[in-house]
Amino acid sequence: MFCKEVLLIATQGDVATVTAGRQTACSSCQSRTRCEGQSCGQGQQGILLQANNPKRIPQGRRVVLALSERQVLKSAFLVYILPVAAFLTTALLANAWLGADNSIDRGALITALAGVAGMAGSFLWLRRHDRRMRRDSRSRPTIIGVVG
Repeated sequence: MFCKEVLLIATQGDVATVTAGRQTACSSCQSRTRCEGQSCGQGQQGILLQANNPKRIPQGRRVVLALSERQVLKSAFLVYILPVAAFLTTALLANAWLGADNSIDRGALITALAGVAGMAGSFLWLRRHDRRMRRDSRSRPTIIGVVG
């Protein structure tokens, strides 16, 4: 389980809205005195998340949020690997479909366009999948306790 301290800012039944501070690398950055945190989001509000609140903890409390490693790895695979795999698969299929007798310029253009279309299709699918997962309580992080 990945755990993080967050602030519970609103509740509605078993679902809570929490805000998590952004992680920055400003303390180890060589340019921290010149940029004043502009490039890494310092000064911005935290990230708002929906979380399961099975204990119905009231708002205003600092709580511990947990998310399974499996869910994190699945999400990372979908966001990073799926678009690349879709690009490569559609480009290779287009190249095989064109065959060996195509001209180099036209074949390369069609192969590249097919790859881009496959990647765009994967982004559209990811958008629909994200909307569906937002409604599924199993994909949300869970509040497991109160801090302090």
